[in-house]
Amino acid sequence: PGGALGGAGAGEEGGGIGVPIKLRNGVPDLGNGPIRLSALQDGLSNTFGVIEAGPAVAWTKPADIAFTLDQSLPALVGPFSNAIHVSMMDGTVWAMKRGLNEQILRSMITFNDGMITPNRGKLHAALPPETAEEREALKKKAEETSRLFSRYAELQKENTALIGRIIRNPLDFNEVDEMIEEMKREILTEETKNRELKKAATEREQRKK
Repeated sequence: PGGALGGAGAGEEGGGIGVPIKLRNGVPDLGNGPIRLSALQDGLSNTFGVIEAGPAVAWTKPADIAFTLDQSLPALVGPFSNAIHVSMMDGTVWAMKRGLNEQILRSMITFNDGMITPNRGKLHAALPPETAEEREALKKKAEETSRLFSRYAELQKENTALIGRIIRNPLDFNEVDEMIEEMKREILTEETKNRELKKAATEREQRKK
Protein backbone atom coordinates (compact mmCIF):
# COMPACT_ATOMS: atom_id res chain seq x y z
CA PRO A 1 0.00 0.00 0.00
CA GLY A 2 1.17 3.53 -0.38
CA GLY A 3 1.46 6.44 -2.74
CA ALA A 4 4.32 8.14 -4.50
CA LEU A 5 3.06 11.68 -4.18
CA GLY A 6 4.68 14.16 -1.83
CA GLY A 7 3.61 17.26 0.06
CA ALA A 8 4.91 20.53 1.42
CA GLY A 9 5.45 21.48 5.03
CA ALA A 10 4.88 24.64 7.00
CA GLY A 11 5.35 27.64 4.78
CA GLU A 12 7.13 30.88 5.40
CA GLU A 13 4.25 32.91 4.06
CA GLY A 14 1.22 32.26 6.20
CA GLY A 15 1.69 28.53 6.83
CA GLY A 16 2.33 25.45 4.74
CA ILE A 17 0.09 23.69 2.30
CA GLY A 18 0.05 20.10 1.05
CA VAL A 19 0.90 19.39 -2.55
CA PRO A 20 -2.24 18.44 -4.50
CA ILE A 21 -2.16 15.44 -6.79
CA LYS A 22 -0.68 16.41 -10.13
CA LEU A 23 -2.93 15.61 -13.06
CA ARG A 24 -2.10 15.24 -16.72
CA ASN A 25 -5.11 14.82 -19.00
CA GLY A 26 -7.22 13.99 -15.97
CA VAL A 27 -5.08 11.21 -14.45
CA PRO A 28 -2.36 11.28 -11.73
CA ASP A 29 1.16 12.12 -12.86
CA LEU A 30 3.90 10.63 -10.65
CA GLY A 31 6.76 12.30 -12.47
CA ASN A 32 7.45 9.55 -14.98
CA GLY A 33 4.17 10.12 -16.76
CA PRO A 34 0.53 9.78 -15.78
CA ILE A 35 -1.01 6.57 -14.43
CA ARG A 36 -4.63 5.67 -13.90
CA LEU A 37 -6.13 5.18 -10.44
CA SER A 38 -6.82 1.56 -11.37
CA ALA A 39 -3.04 1.05 -11.33
CA LEU A 40 -2.96 1.66 -7.56
CA GLN A 41 -3.36 -2.03 -6.81
CA ASP A 42 -2.90 -1.68 -3.05
CA GLY A 43 -6.07 0.42 -2.84
CA LEU A 44 -6.77 4.14 -2.75
CA SER A 45 -7.45 4.11 1.00
CA ASN A 46 -4.03 2.51 1.63
CA THR A 47 -2.02 4.93 -0.48
CA PHE A 48 -0.63 8.34 0.48
CA GLY A 49 -1.74 11.12 -1.82
CA VAL A 50 -0.60 14.22 0.10
CA ILE A 51 1.53 14.39 3.22
CA GLU A 52 2.21 17.36 5.48
CA ALA A 53 5.98 17.47 5.73
CA GLY A 54 9.03 19.67 5.27
CA PRO A 55 11.36 21.30 4.82
CA ALA A 56 9.30 24.47 4.97
CA VAL A 57 8.38 26.18 1.71
CA ALA A 58 6.35 29.24 0.85
CA TRP A 59 2.69 28.35 0.45
CA THR A 60 2.75 30.02 -2.96
CA LYS A 61 5.46 27.59 -4.10
CA PRO A 62 4.57 24.06 -2.94
CA ALA A 63 7.14 21.36 -3.60
CA ASP A 64 7.35 17.58 -3.76
CA ILE A 65 9.39 15.43 -1.36
CA ALA A 66 12.03 13.32 -3.09
CA PHE A 67 11.62 9.58 -2.54
CA THR A 68 13.40 6.56 -4.00
CA LEU A 69 12.88 2.94 -3.03
CA ASP A 70 16.56 2.14 -2.48
CA GLN A 71 17.31 5.08 -0.17
CA SER A 72 16.33 6.06 3.35
CA LEU A 73 13.10 7.95 3.78
CA PRO A 74 13.42 11.74 3.96
CA ALA A 75 12.75 13.39 7.32
CA LEU A 76 9.08 14.27 7.71
CA VAL A 77 9.30 17.74 9.21
CA GLY A 78 6.03 19.45 10.09
CA PRO A 79 4.46 22.13 12.27
CA PHE A 80 3.09 19.67 14.85
CA SER A 81 5.20 17.72 17.32
CA ASN A 82 2.76 14.84 17.79
CA ALA A 83 1.22 14.34 14.35
CA ILE A 84 1.68 14.43 10.60
CA HIS A 85 -1.45 15.07 8.60
CA VAL A 86 -1.92 12.92 5.52
CA SER A 87 -4.50 12.59 2.79
CA MET A 88 -5.02 9.23 1.14
CA MET A 89 -5.71 8.75 -2.54
CA ASP A 90 -9.39 8.17 -1.74
CA GLY A 91 -9.61 11.69 -0.29
CA THR A 92 -9.73 10.80 3.42
CA VAL A 93 -7.61 12.95 5.75
CA TRP A 94 -6.26 11.87 9.14
CA ALA A 95 -3.56 12.64 11.71
CA MET A 96 -0.76 10.07 11.68
CA LYS A 97 1.45 9.66 14.72
CA ARG A 98 5.16 10.33 14.46
CA GLY A 99 7.90 7.75 14.87
CA LEU A 100 6.25 5.01 12.80
CA ASN A 101 8.35 2.13 11.57
CA GLU A 102 9.93 2.96 8.19
CA GLN A 103 8.53 -0.23 6.69
CA ILE A 104 4.99 0.91 7.51
CA LEU A 105 5.57 4.27 5.86
CA ARG A 106 7.09 2.67 2.77
CA SER A 107 4.08 0.38 2.46
CA MET A 108 1.82 3.43 2.29
CA ILE A 109 4.07 5.41 -0.05
CA THR A 110 4.37 2.71 -2.69
CA PHE A 111 1.10 1.77 -4.35
CA ASN A 112 1.54 -1.76 -5.70
CA ASP A 113 3.86 -3.64 -3.33
CA GLY A 114 1.11 -5.96 -2.07
CA MET A 115 2.04 -5.40 1.57
CA ILE A 116 -0.75 -5.49 4.15
CA THR A 117 -1.44 -2.09 5.70
CA PRO A 118 -1.58 -2.16 9.52
CA ASN A 119 -4.82 -1.34 11.31
CA ARG A 120 -5.34 2.38 10.71
CA GLY A 121 -6.48 2.88 14.30
CA LYS A 122 -3.01 1.94 15.55
CA LEU A 123 -1.41 4.58 13.32
CA HIS A 124 -3.54 7.53 14.44
CA ALA A 125 -1.88 10.26 16.48
CA ALA A 126 -3.19 10.98 19.97
CA LEU A 127 -5.02 14.31 19.91
CA PRO A 128 -5.59 15.33 23.54
CA PRO A 129 -7.91 18.27 24.23
CA GLU A 130 -6.10 21.59 24.46
CA THR A 131 -8.82 24.15 25.21
CA ALA A 132 -11.47 24.35 27.93
CA GLU A 133 -14.16 23.76 25.31
CA GLU A 134 -12.40 20.64 24.02
CA ARG A 135 -11.95 19.30 27.56
CA GLU A 136 -15.65 19.84 28.28
CA ALA A 137 -16.62 18.13 25.02
CA LEU A 138 -14.36 15.18 25.87
CA LYS A 139 -15.92 14.95 29.33
CA LYS A 140 -19.43 14.77 27.84
CA LYS A 141 -18.37 12.07 25.41
CA ALA A 142 -16.81 10.11 28.28
CA GLU A 143 -20.11 10.34 30.20
CA GLU A 144 -22.04 9.12 27.16
CA THR A 145 -19.58 6.26 26.74
CA SER A 146 -20.06 5.32 30.39
CA ARG A 147 -23.86 5.21 29.96
CA LEU A 148 -23.55 3.06 26.86
CA PHE A 149 -21.12 0.73 28.64
CA SER A 150 -23.59 0.27 31.52
CA ARG A 151 -26.30 -0.74 29.05
CA TYR A 152 -23.87 -3.06 27.28
CA ALA A 153 -22.97 -4.70 30.61
CA GLU A 154 -26.67 -5.25 31.36
CA LEU A 155 -27.21 -6.94 28.00
CA GLN A 156 -24.11 -9.10 28.45
CA LYS A 157 -25.38 -10.23 31.85
CA GLU A 158 -28.76 -11.14 30.37
CA ASN A 159 -27.05 -12.86 27.44
CA THR A 160 -24.93 -14.98 29.79
CA ALA A 161 -27.99 -16.00 31.80
CA LEU A 162 -29.90 -17.04 28.68
CA ILE A 163 -26.99 -19.07 27.37
CA GLY A 164 -26.75 -20.76 30.77
CA ARG A 165 -30.38 -21.83 30.55
CA ILE A 166 -29.75 -23.34 27.12
CA ILE A 167 -26.55 -25.25 27.88
CA ARG A 168 -28.02 -26.74 31.06
CA ASN A 169 -30.75 -28.38 28.98
CA PRO A 170 -29.16 -29.97 25.90
CA LEU A 171 -31.43 -31.98 23.61
CA ASP A 172 -28.90 -34.60 22.43
CA PHE A 173 -25.22 -35.54 22.29
CA ASN A 174 -24.58 -33.75 19.01
CA GLU A 175 -25.94 -30.50 20.38
CA VAL A 176 -23.99 -30.71 23.62
CA ASP A 177 -20.76 -31.42 21.69
CA GLU A 178 -21.39 -28.35 19.51
CA MET A 179 -22.02 -26.31 22.66
CA ILE A 180 -18.72 -27.45 24.17
CA GLU A 181 -16.75 -26.46 21.05
CA GLU A 182 -18.57 -23.14 20.79
CA MET A 183 -17.86 -22.31 24.43
CA LYS A 184 -14.16 -23.15 23.94
CA ARG A 185 -14.00 -20.75 20.99
CA GLU A 186 -15.83 -18.03 22.91
CA ILE A 187 -13.53 -18.43 25.92
CA LEU A 188 -10.43 -18.15 23.70
CA THR A 189 -11.86 -15.03 22.03
CA GLU A 190 -12.68 -13.36 25.34
CA GLU A 191 -9.27 -14.20 26.82
CA THR A 192 -7.60 -12.58 23.80
CA LYS A 193 -9.84 -9.52 24.09
CA ASN A 194 -9.09 -9.17 27.79
CA ARG A 195 -5.33 -9.28 27.20
CA GLU A 196 -5.65 -6.49 24.65
CA LEU A 197 -7.95 -4.48 26.91
CA LYS A 198 -5.59 -4.90 29.86
CA LYS A 199 -2.69 -3.63 27.76
CA ALA A 200 -4.73 -0.64 26.51
CA ALA A 201 -5.95 0.21 30.02
CA THR A 202 -2.41 0.08 31.42
CA GLU A 203 -1.09 2.34 28.65
CA ARG A 204 -3.84 4.91 29.30
CA GLU A 205 -3.17 4.89 33.05
CA GLN A 206 0.56 5.37 32.51
CA ARG A 207 -0.09 8.19 30.04
CA LYS A 208 -2.09 10.09 32.68
CA LYS A 209 0.66 9.89 35.30
